[in-house]
Amino acid sequence: LEGDGAMIDVPLDQPVRSAPQAGVLAAAVDLPEPISSRFVDMPEPYLLIEAESPAAVAAASPAPEDVFQEAGADMVYLYAFESPGSVRARFFAPGHGVFEDPATGSAAVALAAALRTEGRISGELEVSQGSEIGHPSIINLQWDAARASIGGTVRKDEVRWLET
Repeated sequence: LEGDGAMIDVPLDQPVRSAPQAGVLAAAVDLPEPISSRFVDMPEPYLLIEAESPAAVAAASPAPEDVFQEAGADMVYLYAFESPGSVRARFFAPGHGVFEDPATGSAAVALAAALRTEGRISGELEVSQGSEIGHPSIINLQWDAARASIGGTVRKDEVRWLET
């Protein structure tokens, strides 16, 4: 903790695997066609879908919760690079009681794990999330071969219980 900011260090050992069905899943829940995709086990699988542009992420109008459940899209992290150092993201987890989350640190860690397996052994990103639902947030993400650090300014907004 430092002032109104906090950083959390997380071991970066999450398994990353291919997601060949991502295009079909994305289409089923009205999300953009992936330019890349993969699953990251956090330990539950997060489907990471890289969209063509930040505008495509912002314009996504996902299907209702029941459609997500029928399609098996349990937790989806939709993102696009705005620049080499920034990402626009959205996270959907309707099966866990959160249709769209305004700030998802665990998904930022999943992104670091995926980028690391693609050869970006270390890096820094600013993740913008939540504007589409009226709760803009910035997550600062740094990673190296062993760990990811996530953080930003924090304030207690509400308590949410996620069931697994």
